Amino acid sequence: TVLSYQCPHCFYLVKVYLTNDEAVVEQVTG
Repeated sequence: TVLSYQCPHCFYLVKVYLTNDEAVVEQVTG
């Protein structure tokens, strides 16, 4: 399951990856 949403007060995209019991958050600036 991949959840991607954009910060309303920021200019970076935040992607949240849910893998089994681990949650990986990737912040892509641009």
